[in-house]
Amino acid sequence: MIEKVFKIMEKDVLTQADMAYVATFNFYPYIDEEISLDGYHALEEDLMQFIYDSCEEWSDYDDEYPDNTYDWGYIVNGQRLTFGHHGRAGEYWNTNGNLSIAY
Repeated sequence: MIEKVFKIMEKDVLTQADMAYVATFNFYPYIDEEISLDGYHALEEDLMQFIYDSCEEWSDYDDEYPDNTYDWGYIVNGQRLTFGHHGRAGEYWNTNGNLSIAY
C-alpha cells in the first residue's frame, strides 16, 4: 500500500485525488519498516507544498469566540480535510495506531 504513496509522490504534478489519498493515508504501520519518521516528515512537507499551491484553506475559527478551540485545513478533491487543531486536543488523530497528515 505504501508503494502507491511513493509512486504518487514521484509525480511532478499531483491531482486533487492524489493529494487526498496521501494526506489521509495511515503511515503508522510503515514507520521504521518502510519509511523513517524523518522520511515521513519530508514527504509531508512535499505534499503540503502541493496543497498550499492548489487548494482552498478553511477554518472554523469564530471571531466572536476567539478563545475557543477550532480546526483548520484545506478542501482537497472536494473533501474538507483537517490538517490542524488549535486548542487542547492538538493533533489527536495521530495516536492509537493512526499517523496521517490529515483526517
